[in-house]
Amino acid sequence: MQPIKRLEEILRTYSDEEHFLYAADTLKPFFTDMQESAYLKLLSRAVKSGLLERVCKGVYLYPRVRYDASTVLFRTARILREDRFLYLSLESVLSHYSIISQQLMNCITVMTNGREGVVSCGDYGLIEFTHFNRLPNKISARLFYNSDIGMLEAYPDLALRDMVSCRRSLDLVDMEEYEEVMGEIEDANA
Repeated sequence: MQPIKRLEEILRTYSDEEHFLYAADTLKPFFTDMQESAYLKLLSRAVKSGLLERVCKGVYLYPRVRYDASTVLFRTARILREDRFLYLSLESVLSHYSIISQQLMNCITVMTNGREGVVSCGDYGLIEFTHFNRLPNKISARLFYNSDIGMLEAYPDLALRDMVSCRRSLDLVDMEEYEEVMGEIEDANA
């Protein structure tokens, strides 16, 4: 079977609305008979033919299944830093809770104990990775798993602490709104 047909069959078999993003390394075990350069050419051909969509370097989307496009950035962040601790924080969290008036469009801000950097994901937007040095167990009480995005998210108090520790501008922070939101969260968790 031709490699492109084999790839199409693999994607059709294993993809669904939860599994539509693939790291290049994830698909490689299906093609152990190919050298690295031939495998990379296969991925390139798959993108050109529309079988795959390149989200960013090393991450591909299979567009022939239903998927929630609003989760692509979050899922891509997890793939890119799968071996690192990470969580949604900073402006993404504060904006979500309307603690800052700035609405982030097609951009997420993620804290990681891995490398810093901004990754462009084409039409899906940007992922900003910001490095932190704290031990995960020191902040775990201020994190929760957000099932809508499939990753850990900071409570607003940790997001604000992260803003301060990263020396981000606090000009847009509405402290009255912050106090109100934190009161609501404390009441809900009581």
